[in-house]
Amino acid sequence: MSKKNHCGMESELGVSQLFSLKLIDFTEDYIMKFTKLSALCVCIIIIFQGVAMATDIDEPAISLQLAPGEHLTAGGSESMNGYEFTPTENVTVTALGVYDLAGCTFRPAPCADGLLDAHEVGIWTDTGNLLAAATVPAGISGERIGQFRYINIVSQELTAGQSYIVASLNPARDYTIDDGFVLGPNGTSANYTFDSRIAFVQGRRKVGGFQYPDTVTTINPFLGGSLLLEPARPNLPALTLQLAPGEHLTAGGSESMNGYEFTPTENVTVTALGVYDLAGCTFRPAPCADGLLDAHEVGIWTDTGNLLAVATVPAGISGERIGQFRYINIVSQELTAGQSYIVASLNPARDYTIDDGFVLGPNGTSANYTFDSRIAFVQGRRKVGGFQYPDTVTTINPFLGGSLLLRGEISLPVPPTADAGINQAIHAGYSVLLDGSGSFDDNTPIIDLDYAWNFLSTPFGSNAALIDADTVSPSFTADLSGTYIVQLVVTDEDALSDSSTVEISSENLAPQALVGSNQLVLVGALVQLDGSSSFDPDEDMLEFDWTISSVPSGSNATINDASSAIANFVPDLEGLYVLNLAVSDYIGSGIPAIVQVTATLAEEFAEVQIINVDTIITALDKSEVTTVGNQEAYGNFLSQASIAIQTGDIVMAIDKLEKAITRTDGCAIRGEVDGKGQDRDWVTDCAQQAQIYPALVAALEALLP
Repeated sequence: MSKKNHCGMESELGVSQLFSLKLIDFTEDYIMKFTKLSALCVCIIIIFQGVAMATDIDEPAISLQLAPGEHLTAGGSESMNGYEFTPTENVTVTALGVYDLAGCTFRPAPCADGLLDAHEVGIWTDTGNLLAAATVPAGISGERIGQFRYINIVSQELTAGQSYIVASLNPARDYTIDDGFVLGPNGTSANYTFDSRIAFVQGRRKVGGFQYPDTVTTINPFLGGSLLLEPARPNLPALTLQLAPGEHLTAGGSESMNGYEFTPTENVTVTALGVYDLAGCTFRPAPCADGLLDAHEVGIWTDTGNLLAVATVPAGISGERIGQFRYINIVSQELTAGQSYIVASLNPARDYTIDDGFVLGPNGTSANYTFDSRIAFVQGRRKVGGFQYPDTVTTINPFLGGSLLLRGEISLPVPPTADAGINQAIHAGYSVLLDGSGSFDDNTPIIDLDYAWNFLSTPFGSNAALIDADTVSPSFTADLSGTYIVQLVVTDEDALSDSSTVEISSENLAPQALVGSNQLVLVGALVQLDGSSSFDPDEDMLEFDWTISSVPSGSNATINDASSAIANFVPDLEGLYVLNLAVSDYIGSGIPAIVQVTATLAEEFAEVQIINVDTIITALDKSEVTTVGNQEAYGNFLSQASIAIQTGDIVMAIDKLEKAITRTDGCAIRGEVDGKGQDRDWVTDCAQQAQIYPALVAALEALLP
């Protein structure tokens, strides 16, 4: 993600201040003894191409450490001051700035914060071509980070190995009481350190107005500026090999170039070339030593044979070993997506079984290998003889040769996500429990997040106070009617934070969720969930949220139309399903309603329905049946159906259920009790039939094939 950078620009996060001044024990007593200070320091912000790294510690291109009381006597001549430098990696300049010793420490009263003068700043190639210029205004309009105040420029790409000059125009002032600057490398006791990616060349200066500083100088070369760098991105191996214990390669004795052709799937940067190094004595005769037995030349070519870079990985351990390869740095090479390249090394005429161990390639019997996701392997390449372009396609051990380190992608520091919970409707005097447990962070464990709750507003006259405000679930008592707005700020281990608010109000009555009775259903049947009877006392619009809080072990049941008043789901296993319905108005939700759904197999389902109906039949008043004898006969049908189910005689059970149903179907089918004929109804009350008939039909349908 991107945020405003220190210069107010849209840039990747993780930019670090590379020019850091550490004024040690700068007490007022020392300051009063100063007679002169210096002119001005220029600073450029450099952003590396790609994604910024998430880091806690910024990496300065140059750091200065001054002893107490040290300062620079700059003189009064208007001049350009700066220095020449060479990036060791491709970099991007996004802003120019000048040193600003804020406050009145070295200035006569009355004084103000910010720069006393506007400063022109520029960056040039070493041939005098001006790449970018900017004026950092007087005052505080440029953003101040650390000791520098910056102004944005159109981004400028700087190339590794190319020399550049950065310098600023210092006005003719006595900076003892104006802008304060620090000693350079030729000062009496200044200590300084450059970042490994920036190579200082020499100081540059020019008396007069804003111009290219073409004069080499040894006087205070850091008067003109420094760099801010984003932390370095990691170097990642293009190829990783995994060998089983004892696996190695018998290479034969011919001196040859060995390697492979590949195609980047996106633009990548190669930072080092390397060869395989099987460290230790596993395959070597004693006495032996860690590291390479021979020096190896490694190169990378285009598929037309153009050599882009070459390096010699020395014998021994001087090359850096990462994974199974030992690497040597090169000037960074940019490779284009979709273009084919070849990497290969010169293997001396040795038997590598007991010397340098190389691994089986994709055509070997058991080697495992993994390429970086940005690299697509094409084919093996080989050439017998000295160091040269390997123009022969081979299927024999293509990974015997060289390999690459690629500049890696860098993760951005992402702030946590704060969640203060759902809005609540309460009554005055209630205790309110807040819930921030929905907060999370991609990198920081939830247990290590910091929580800070505070009231943004409360009803007039309220004395409400948060209890345990630094925990995930604080509480407070709503002592007065009205609305309470509470903010949660969550901070992660990188000191990044996010906020969320929750509203608790007694001015709105909570909605009421209604879900109907518990249900007994068949496994695999579509179950309807009905929350349409839910209501809001204030007649506010309602939102519905159905959730499943409990299912049988192994169930994958999910709710369909979970945000509708009427939802449904299919129970996929026998057992109990517990479902919740929360209804919310514009303030928040009320108390959720719970419905339980028990799913059974067909026989169990039918038997439960029969038992429930038998209970109803037994309890009927004689005025609700044709005769007591018919009432007893109806009960016999049900008992016989139940016994048939238990003994596995489903045909008999179906027969008895059908006979029982014909004695209670008049109201459901014809709208009135069947009072005549052979199949007249034995239950003469339609209200009772309304309970009996659907239950027996459900039991019958469950048993039917």
